[in-house]
Formats: sequence, C-alpha cells, structure tokens
Amino acid sequence: MGILYLVATPIGNLNDITLRALEVLWAVDLILCEDTRETQQMLNEYKEQVGVPYPQLLSYNDHNRAQRIPKIIEMLKQGKRIALVSDRGTPLLSDPGYKLVQKVIRLSQVDSQIQLDTVPGANAILPALQLSGFPPNQFFFAGFLPRQKQKRIKMLKELPPSTIILFESPRRLRSLIEEIQDVYGETVPIVIANDLTKRYQSIYRGKVSKVVKELPQNEIKGEITVVINLNSR
Repeated sequence: MGILYLVATPIGNLNDITLRALEVLWAVDLILCEDTRETQQMLNEYKEQVGVPYPQLLSYNDHNRAQRIPKIIEMLKQGKRIALVSDRGTPLLSDPGYKLVQKVIRLSQVDSQIQLDTVPGANAILPALQLSGFPPNQFFFAGFLPRQKQKRIKMLKELPPSTIILFESPRRLRSLIEEIQDVYGETVPIVIANDLTKRYQSIYRGKVSKVVKELPQNEIKGEITVVINLNSR
C-alpha cells in the first residue's frame, strides 16, 4: 500500500519533534523536502537517538514540482511509503505541498491502495496566536502577502474583522508594519513573533505606532510571524 505522510517538524527547538514523526521519518522509503540540506541537518540531530540511518532524501519545491509529481505518484502506485516535510513546521502552510496532495487525493478516490495521512506537530501559526493574547475564537491566516506594495495594501484593506496572522520576510517587515499603520491607524494592536521556540525568540507587542519604533534599525533575522487584532473593526 502506498502512503504519503505529511510530517510536521520543529520550527526552531529540536525537542519539539514528536515520537510519531521520528517513527514515520525513519520507516518510510523516501523523504521529500523543500531543501535537502535543511532536512539533512535536522535529521542528523536525531540520528544517534534513533540508532539507524534515515531514508533517502529528495527535493520537492516550487521549482521542480511539475517534474517530481509524476515520479512520486508512480512510486506510490508501487506501494512505496513517502514522507513530505517542509524546511520547518507543518507542510502545506505557505509551501507547495498542496499540489501533490491534490493529486494523491484524486488518485486515492479510484485506488484504495493509495492513502494520505498526516503527522501533526509544530507550526508558527498557533504559537503566535497564543502569545498574542488576541481573541482566538476567529482567526484568519493570510500567509505571505504579495510582494508588490499596491497589491499588499489592497489585500490588507480586504482582510476580515478578526485576528489576522501573517508570515513575512525580514527584509519586508518594516514596510509591512508601516503599511499596517497606514491602513488601520496608529492604534491597531499588533504582535511580531520572531524565531519562535528558538533560543533568541523575541516578541514585540503593542499599538503599531509603538512597535514600529521598537523594531531594531538593523534588519531582523529569522522567521517572522505577524498578528493583527482587527476584532473591534
């Protein structure tokens, strides 16, 4: 039976790996990853603990997915067990894995020997929501906003009145925060979570006018999650 596992991996702290994730990653025939170097570095941290070598790694990303998908589907038809991981966190959240998942779902509907499964675990969305202190009953994950300024501002204006969660790159963070201030005003509450679960995790919180002043003048490094409280709008 061919199975594609969607396996969550730590976003920072390596102790956040689950026992089931380790079990699956070492039991499959192949591990698909955005960047084989990133995944290899992570797996090397657990190799001694598990005691046996990990399976073969194969890159799967936006650049090669079109050529990879037919080969992966053929392997699943042959009964291979395959794990899909992202560089960090949960696959399919702002990465190209969903295209493969759609193909596997369609195949599983006509072939009972093909299955899809998930191994849940770490992600940046829920920890950022927890640490924000904003209402969690309704939240909207918008992923990465468009790179072009006008498209980004248009999307900001169209976001629903709820707790908004965004990803952003370090080089565009200050521009995004300034645009949030322009669109929603100086008093809108925001939280910036930088490098969650890592040793130097940092949280900036308060009115956007306060946060934009507190941001370091030098570019922040690492993984960034932005949370905006639009519940009162």
